[in-house]
Amino acid sequence: MKLNDWIRSHMHSVFDAVAEERVASLERDIGITLPRDYRSLLLEIKGGKTNGDLVFDVPDLGRDFGVNAFFGIDTPHKSCNLGDITLLLANDSIEAKFHNHWLPFARTPEGCFLCINAKDGSNRYGMVVIKTPAAWAFVANSFEEFCRLLGWPG
Repeated sequence: MKLNDWIRSHMHSVFDAVAEERVASLERDIGITLPRDYRSLLLEIKGGKTNGDLVFDVPDLGRDFGVNAFFGIDTPHKSCNLGDITLLLANDSIEAKFHNHWLPFARTPEGCFLCINAKDGSNRYGMVVIKTPAAWAFVANSFEEFCRLLGWPG
């Protein structure tokens, strides 16, 4: 099963695709290059809320986390809208909350953020981490690897 179809099957509210031009505009606006696997998701699924059945382990923190929303672009719900979230963070000093080039792409029920490194050319490009109030922790080397942790058969 394609990754985007698998993610869609685990969501109870899904917003439709967004145009390539809009994704490119977001990249220009915030000065990043989205990793191909995550960018592909945005082109097919504009974000939305999950069924609550996507759970992954973070060994460095010694616990599991769930995913309750994937952020999209121009979604009707501000809590899932990547553009609104990045603007909100920029107004609150994005560098203070998220180190440069770490883009939040999902949220846990506890309010933690899953972030992907969007600095093209970096040795961490595409890496997924979780940002809790107390710590940053490694989750996966790529968005696809993260989805395998959630149960995507690949």
